[in-house]
Amino acid sequence: MRKLIVLAMTAALMSPLTFAAGAAGATAKTGTHHAAMKHASGELVSTTATTIVVKEKSKDVTFTTDDKTKYRVHGKFAKAEDLKAGDTVTVKYTADGETLTAHEISATAPKAAASGTGSAAPKSAPAPAPKKQ
Repeated sequence: MRKLIVLAMTAALMSPLTFAAGAAGATAKTGTHHAAMKHASGELVSTTATTIVVKEKSKDVTFTTDDKTKYRVHGKFAKAEDLKAGDTVTVKYTADGETLTAHEISATAPKAAASGTGSAAPKSAPAPAPKKQ
C-alpha cells in the first residue's frame, strides 16, 4: 500500500512539469513555423519569374515569388503574367532576414484607368438626328 501512495504522489508532482514542458514546446514550434504576415501596397514596377518589384512610397521593394504565391486581379484568381507594370498592388508577405516572400498579390488597374478619367475622351451627348426636308 505504501508503494502505491508513493507512486501516486510522484505522478501528481510530475504532471504539472510534464504539462508545462509540453506547452512550452508547442509554443516554440508554432512560433518558428508561422512568421507574422505583413502587407505592402504600391505601384508595380516590374516582374520576373521569381520576383516582383513594388514602388512603396518613395522606394522600390523587391519580393520573392514561388509556386505557392497566389495572384488576384480585380478580385479574381489570376497568374503572374496577368500583372502589368503600373498596376496598383497589395502584397501579403513574410520577412526572413532580408528576404521578403510574397504569399498573395492583389492587383487593380492604375487609379486613372480604373476611374475612367485617364486619357480617354470624355463622353458627350449624342449628336442630334438630321432634319427631314
